Amino acid sequence: MWVANIIISHFKRYSASLILEIGYGHTVTSVESAEFIRLVEAGIYEVFGGSGAGSALVDFFPISQAAGVAKPSFTTAMMQDCLKKGALTSEDEIVIKGTAGTLYAAGTDTTLTSIMVFILAMVQHPDIFQKAQEEVIQVVGETRLPEFNDRTSLPYLENIITEVYRWYPAVPIGVPHLASDDDVYRGYYIPKGSMTIQHMVWAMFHDPEVYPEPEMFKPERFANIDTDRGDDPNLGDPRKIVFGFGRRVCPGRYFADNSV
Repeated sequence: MWVANIIISHFKRYSASLILEIGYGHTVTSVESAEFIRLVEAGIYEVFGGSGAGSALVDFFPISQAAGVAKPSFTTAMMQDCLKKGALTSEDEIVIKGTAGTLYAAGTDTTLTSIMVFILAMVQHPDIFQKAQEEVIQVVGETRLPEFNDRTSLPYLENIITEVYRWYPAVPIGVPHLASDDDVYRGYYIPKGSMTIQHMVWAMFHDPEVYPEPEMFKPERFANIDTDRGDDPNLGDPRKIVFGFGRRVCPGRYFADNSV
């Protein structure tokens, strides 16, 4: 259990550091820097415990901002945009804080979950791990780490990540929504004010008619899928589903996919 917690903490630090870099312009470079992660985690806990949205996460780095050395980030970009339009109001501050907090809340544990599912699958299927390792060595070699431009040359590894999304999605039931008006869907009446959950990801990904033997981890099932076009009529790419749909699709889906 102790070893498992250590492994999880490493991946947690990785996913959290990505969001801190994007959201706040802070680079986690040492064990001491992980204190920021602990602070943000405490803030997120309070948010979900019923306190104000976003808490005061942006106030972690006021000294750097005042000195003009803060790195470009989502938070600073939004503040500068408001100032260009006139002034940074108290309402603007609340919205920016809350949105930056949402970046962390939505982007950390989801990435962590996918990475941990990948580790679990590789432990359970050493043959799949060996095949992926051989592909990486063949394409990348043994003297450097893989880069983003290697991705198209690693189709089996890409299939593994795709199967990770399907096998154990990070958000299995999506987010509940409220019906703003009376509606009828396939003959089923949905009254205004009803809570609806349209995004039953787990059920979609474990439908045996779409994904044969859904309980099995089988990267080969995606060997013929074009992940950019999703042009296989019989087997959908989980990326088209796992990040949501339409106006509610995850705005950080490409960043999250690249992070994994």
